[in-house]
Amino acid sequence: MNTQNFLPEHGISIEYIHRRTAWNMSALHCHDHYEAYYLLEGTRTYFIGNRQYSVQAGDVVLISKRVLHKTTVQDTGAHSRITLYFTDDYIPDCLQKQVTKLFSFCVFTPENKEEVKQRFFDLLDAQKTEENFKDAWMKCRMFELFVSLNKSVETKKVADDFMTRTATYLKQHLSEPVTLPAVAEHFSFSISHFSRKFKEEAGVGFQEYLTILRTQLGAKLLEETDLTVTEIAGKCGFEDSNYFSTVFRRIYKTSPRTYRQSILNPKAGKETSPNTSSPDSKSR
Repeated sequence: MNTQNFLPEHGISIEYIHRRTAWNMSALHCHDHYEAYYLLEGTRTYFIGNRQYSVQAGDVVLISKRVLHKTTVQDTGAHSRITLYFTDDYIPDCLQKQVTKLFSFCVFTPENKEEVKQRFFDLLDAQKTEENFKDAWMKCRMFELFVSLNKSVETKKVADDFMTRTATYLKQHLSEPVTLPAVAEHFSFSISHFSRKFKEEAGVGFQEYLTILRTQLGAKLLEETDLTVTEIAGKCGFEDSNYFSTVFRRIYKTSPRTYRQSILNPKAGKETSPNTSSPDSKSR
């Protein structure tokens, strides 16, 4: 199931998945909605933003919109989880800052595990109802979950800092010419070893990952500055603004100019709102 189909255009959905066999998410991706993930059984490795986390049963994973992420197998791969999906439209303006702050804690182990788990199951029950006030009930249950999560937000230790260090370095040099040999040398790896390790950790090749980071920076500059598309392309390390536009459209499914319009005027940009392709949600 693709989350673009599972998630209402404006709203909330939640699902329970149990997988008996190992599965790895094929590539890093991002999308225009939030995810709150509770691992009931098993272990997973999550790469979020520029960090990798080891996720154990009872852990919560919070993924904000437009954040690069993927999940991969640990041990046998068998696991079960509950995942909540929701869009900005479901969050009142007065709570946007609090939700944004909460979702800055990507992975943590809540001290009140049983309470948090029950909140996720309450949301599953609310989604099954056929009552007229289903929407209001789900919204109420979601905010109850957020209150429970806020009681205990503690970031977990990074599983392996290779990707953390590499991603941080790349983000600091996005506007500059960056090459695989130069980065491998910086971290004292041979080119072949670095390339292989990077692909294993990130799930995509070095150049593709670098392009995604540059495009994400471009999206941020489109949102927060008045720079032209050509100026933004240069600041993101793209030598050709046309190529930047092509890559941006591939990732965000819309042009840079239309993306900026959708941010400044959401109603006007509704039909072309950015929403990157997402792997099967059941795969997580």
